[in-house]
Amino acid sequence: MKGRIVAALVAVVLIHGLRAAERERLSLRQALEEGTQQNPLLHTETNRIESATGQVQQARLKPNPRLVIQQENARAWQFDRTPSGGIPGFVFFRDTDTFVYGSQVIERGGKRESRVEFAQSELDRVRSERDVVEQQLRSRIAAAYWAAVAAAKTSELY
Repeated sequence: MKGRIVAALVAVVLIHGLRAAERERLSLRQALEEGTQQNPLLHTETNRIESATGQVQQARLKPNPRLVIQQENARAWQFDRTPSGGIPGFVFFRDTDTFVYGSQVIERGGKRESRVEFAQSELDRVRSERDVVEQQLRSRIAAAYWAAVAAAKTSELY
């Protein structure tokens, strides 16, 4: 449905363009170039390709080391809130436990290579989808172009 609306709109614009500017004829090649350059669907597909390329790049990276800082036994309800000092309550550095440790992920069994293969297959799929969308768009533009040319010729005959 959406494709028919786009094709009809392109046909109306082409017919109007052919009538308004008889001195400047629009060739099929020009119509295809203009129709594909500004098409938002093709721009979206191009962005999907860039995203999939980033996913491939991310899959190729090795895991980063991790630094973990962990603090336990922080009891906020035991803070000594008296300005004079009063009864000693919770002292942060005395009563809390602080842990710092690092870790490094070691992957086995070809997991990284599998991730890269999967990301590459996604990239190939997205590129193929973009090619299909572009081909469909070009065929719609060409059909609308020839319909406009036929309408213009029929108009001249009448």
